[in-house]
Amino acid sequence: GLAALYGWESTGHLVPAWASTTLAKMPAHTHAQFLAHAILIALMLVATFIDFDEQTIPDSITIPGTLLGLLFAAFLPASQLPQAGPGPPVFVQSLLLTSPYPWLPTLDGWRYLVIGCSIIAIWSFSLVPATATLRQGVFRGITYYIASIRREFYWPRYVLLAALPIAGTIIVWRIGGPHWESLLTSLIGLAFGGGLVWAVRVVGRISLQREAMGFGDVTLMAMIGAFLGWKAVLFTVAMSS
Repeated sequence: GLAALYGWESTGHLVPAWASTTLAKMPAHTHAQFLAHAILIALMLVATFIDFDEQTIPDSITIPGTLLGLLFAAFLPASQLPQAGPGPPVFVQSLLLTSPYPWLPTLDGWRYLVIGCSIIAIWSFSLVPATATLRQGVFRGITYYIASIRREFYWPRYVLLAALPIAGTIIVWRIGGPHWESLLTSLIGLAFGGGLVWAVRVVGRISLQREAMGFGDVTLMAMIGAFLGWKAVLFTVAMSS
């Protein structure tokens, strides 16, 4: 399967037929895309069969996978999915947050750096093992939640999990250019993917009075969003449903 995928992607078939020749002449892009997709497929394969057996998707797959997606975006912007334009001449470029429209200069400002760092912080905080219940009211539920975080003492590792990517994000923002554009696209994909499934989980829980979606599905879709961006996540959720 990977051999077939390599042959398909390296000949430029990730874009429409009229632009495939142009993409095929960009081996740095096609190989970066294939490498990212091969790793994503490997992670998905492991997560899928563990889920079949154990009815759970382990953090040991989705957390490193999400970080890898962010790393690919930051250091290999060419690994983003491609988009084609008719020209003339025909052009192929990365599918970014604002595509098919041009990148907005305002997205390079400090406010979007704060948004990117906040996404990492919320993602890391959501992974902390804790007891969450509202059966005895909101105030008591918050008290139990904080107490469970303190009791298990898992939180220091998750603080580190947030701090390192945030530091890397600040560095990439200072560098700017395609690296920041690609990383912000990946971060928004992470937030959109995880947030979309999280919303389904919350609404399903309220309406059905039982767990409608496991939290592993949330972290899995966040990982997919980090690799593929928010537009591909929307398509993925629709097709997988």
